[in-house]
Amino acid sequence: MRKLAVATVLAVLLISLLVTHDSRVEGFDLLRGRWLTPTTTFSVGIPGSDGLWNWNAAFERAMFRWNEATPFDFKIRRGRFEDPCDGRPTSTSQGDFENGVGFAETVCGVEFGDRVLAHASNWRVSGIYTQSNIIFNSEKDWGIYDGPYSVGRWSGIHDFRRVALHELGHSIGLGHEDDVPAIMASAATWGGDHRPANFR
Repeated sequence: MRKLAVATVLAVLLISLLVTHDSRVEGFDLLRGRWLTPTTTFSVGIPGSDGLWNWNAAFERAMFRWNEATPFDFKIRRGRFEDPCDGRPTSTSQGDFENGVGFAETVCGVEFGDRVLAHASNWRVSGIYTQSNIIFNSEKDWGIYDGPYSVGRWSGIHDFRRVALHELGHSIGLGHEDDVPAIMASAATWGGDHRPANFR
């Protein structure tokens, strides 16, 4: 009963967050698993966060969007890079319990696939999440912008903040939603040619 109540609150708050973001109907499915308490900490020290784009600030803003709209609380450990592939749970270890985020050419040695933008991995013990890592595909073109996705001057450029928002949804425990337009959709639609870009 408690899981249903938490899921209902998350659903209402998520819809409120996303409707105010771009005034479309939004939704999601729950994954199997949950955090022991509705909070987790990400180390946010993404290499390459200088110059034109500030990946750290964009990732933090995506975290704050979830914090503002749901009872889940993302905490930030600033300036510390935690490699999303180091300290992962294995058959002999429960992992280092550190949530990491970064760019890479592969998902810890496994190819992304041609259209995959990013990948979130959650680990759990007896249904309780213990760690979440997010890897962005460094082979894709990235930017940080508002407005239509990958249209006009942003054609072919993926919005890091929106993809971060999606992947953080997986870190909370949300699955994909393809029945209605949603930040948790399994694919982003590019502006002019409607080629899907997959989220994982």
